Amino acid sequence: MPLQATESGWGNAGTNLDFIARTDAGGLLSTPISIERATGRVSFAYPVKVPALTTAQRPAPGGTAGAGMHMFDTTLGKPTWYDRSNWRDACGTSV
Repeated sequence: MPLQATESGWGNAGTNLDFIARTDAGGLLSTPISIERATGRVSFAYPVKVPALTTAQRPAPGGTAGAGMHMFDTTLGKPTWYDRSNWRDACGTSV
């Protein structure tokens, strides 16, 4: 169950959304994901794991890949991201 942190003040008041991990007894283990309501900023308590696929396995342009999708290309040996038309490496080169 998410934990909500209430904002102070009257203007644009609302709550943040925190996903929390608990022990079987209900004790707090961690807050792995937190979304700030006012800005939409998402924070992760741990590094985000991206898929590791070969060049042949990555989604084809125009297919299921969404803009900003990241993956580690094991054929190229480097991280890549999708910009809505091409897969690119960290230097911005189309790969």
